[in-house]
Amino acid sequence: MAAKRSSKPNQSKSKNNKQQTASQLPVMSRSLLALTLVPLVAGVLLLAAWAFNITVWGSPQAQLVVSGLFIFFSFAASNVLQKKWFLACGWALLMVGDWLLWTFTTTSLQITSFIVGGLGLIILGFEYFRRIGERGMARKS
Repeated sequence: MAAKRSSKPNQSKSKNNKQQTASQLPVMSRSLLALTLVPLVAGVLLLAAWAFNITVWGSPQAQLVVSGLFIFFSFAASNVLQKKWFLACGWALLMVGDWLLWTFTTTSLQITSFIVGGLGLIILGFEYFRRIGERGMARKS
């Protein structure tokens, strides 16, 4: 009995330690999530500048590519921080496919970029439709 009583305070101390670290993680996570908005805003601003024929980054085509990469990176990073691994993988594959398509001119690498980007789109579509289905099932029950 004495051994059981002595183990209970240790368990409560370990629970308190876990609660302290868990309460600190969301603050850090929220701060990092806020930082993922920086490349998103930069990408949208570069895209808007491209639409209005304002060159900020090299050539207009390079500006368009960089804006897309910033936007895809922002989505991938925010999903990693939220531990949504399939969405992060889909956005990262889409970003890599976009980079391969616009960077290399060889046919084999462009075909590879379409495959990688298509795989990213399939993963994103699968994950979004799965989540929509889960919400629909939750509403029915």
